[in-house]
Amino acid sequence: MPLETFLAKLDNCTQYNGWGDNDKLAHLQASLAGGAAQCLWDVGETNRYSLSHLLALLKGRFGSEGQAEKFRAELRGRRRHSGETLQFLYQDIRRLMVLAFPGPANVTTEIVGRDAFLDSLGDRPLALRIREREPTTMEEALRIAVRGLRADRRI
Repeated sequence: MPLETFLAKLDNCTQYNGWGDNDKLAHLQASLAGGAAQCLWDVGETNRYSLSHLLALLKGRFGSEGQAEKFRAELRGRRRHSGETLQFLYQDIRRLMVLAFPGPANVTTEIVGRDAFLDSLGDRPLALRIREREPTTMEEALRIAVRGLRADRRI
């Protein structure tokens, strides 16, 4: 699971349970596994109970910050694999979008995502048929493509 996803889930738990920083830190420490758990050793005695220090270590080692250009390149080169479902392709493009363009989604990122999804289909005539229906989001493009799959069995 990407660090950003884990931290979003941790923030949701923190908010729902009304946790303070000490509770959040305790849950974070208990949840770490594998290489991420090694950060607990690296914090040292002086910073052992610092939430901000532990988060900084995790983000520095496992976060995607500073790697947006890498993810944009992956997004540009992403193509549908043989046998890959449209839903799986959509989910992967959505994941790359979040990593390539950090921050809240907006109209522009939806357009970029829609275009990336259509380009990744690897089927220009199909992408053109979908574009003719003028989808404004990735989800709309996916719905049109899936409907085409049911009607056409070519997708």
